[in-house]
Amino acid sequence: MAPDPLHITRLFETDGEPTAADRHAGGHIHDSWRVACGRAGLRRRYLLQRLSASVFPDPAALMRNIERVLDHMASASAPDASPSGAREVLTLVRARDGASTVTDATGGVWRLFNFIENTRCRETVATAHDASEAGAAFARFQRRLADLPPSRLSFTLPDFHHTPKRLAALRCAVEENPVGRVAHARDELARIARHEDLNGLIQQPLDAGALPLRIAHNDAKIANVLFDVDSGKAICVVDLDTVMPGSPLHDFGDMMRSMTSRRREDQGDGTEAPLDLELFDALVDGYLAGACGFLTPAETALLTTSGLVITFEQAVRFLTDYLLGDAYYRTQRPAQNLDRARSQLALLDSMRRQRGAMESMVNARLDAAR
Repeated sequence: MAPDPLHITRLFETDGEPTAADRHAGGHIHDSWRVACGRAGLRRRYLLQRLSASVFPDPAALMRNIERVLDHMASASAPDASPSGAREVLTLVRARDGASTVTDATGGVWRLFNFIENTRCRETVATAHDASEAGAAFARFQRRLADLPPSRLSFTLPDFHHTPKRLAALRCAVEENPVGRVAHARDELARIARHEDLNGLIQQPLDAGALPLRIAHNDAKIANVLFDVDSGKAICVVDLDTVMPGSPLHDFGDMMRSMTSRRREDQGDGTEAPLDLELFDALVDGYLAGACGFLTPAETALLTTSGLVITFEQAVRFLTDYLLGDAYYRTQRPAQNLDRARSQLALLDSMRRQRGAMESMVNARLDAAR
């Protein structure tokens, strides 16, 4: 039976009666709708989501994390709290029984957020200004959570950025070959093998305590930043499902991966996906302007390395999902995850060729901030 988003929305404390709903595109995981509610001539929109049970089998833990993060970010004591913070932090709408979610007759779990109007998100970076703004937005996000102990949050997706375990999962997928796709990915598997020196460069110092455990977004890509339509400024970091203990390096690495190339994530036609040094410099400028105050020397020393590691990890994840029959990421065509993996590998090749130039840019920004 198809879900009725209007019926589900009526179970939440909305401002007015739900009158219309349309599918909201974007994201690889949850089903989403924009729902309009009206009362006395006023109209307000909400974002309704049905959580993916296959990806998040413990929705209660997921929502506890989100509630704690949002409460902390909205508090007056949070670093960088702003009087105009209504558009800078997501607002969760409670169900009529006071819970954070509603469960439908089929066991589906739903949640509702206020829709942040006059904003847009991007799948790719259009300008250096976009990269700088997004980097600054994630730096603000990390700063506002800097005094929330990581122990307050659950690991809703254990080992999410544990690169060695991601690589081990790929090897298992190759060995099992459940849908017979390994033969179509021989070239990509060989390219993965050539980059295996990156495998433990973040995880090993984390395990050894050389890097501090912090709260991180863990999916810090350009698509998870809302930009104001009029000013072009980055307003809000969204998609908080993966916010849990981790490292700022996971976030910066994902920013490098998603904000330094102008190509689509699934443009895996085998041609080079060049890292744009102008975009990289703008990203570093925006991020370090807000992050220099809390990053340790051990963390700043690995900033450029983190981009290579996370891009490698994402290529591994896309390729694993392709070999498992597209069980995690949504696809619109059979080879889309394979194309995504190819695109990541092409970007990684470009990063490795330009690593020296990137290190020089990071060091120059760090020197200027001191």
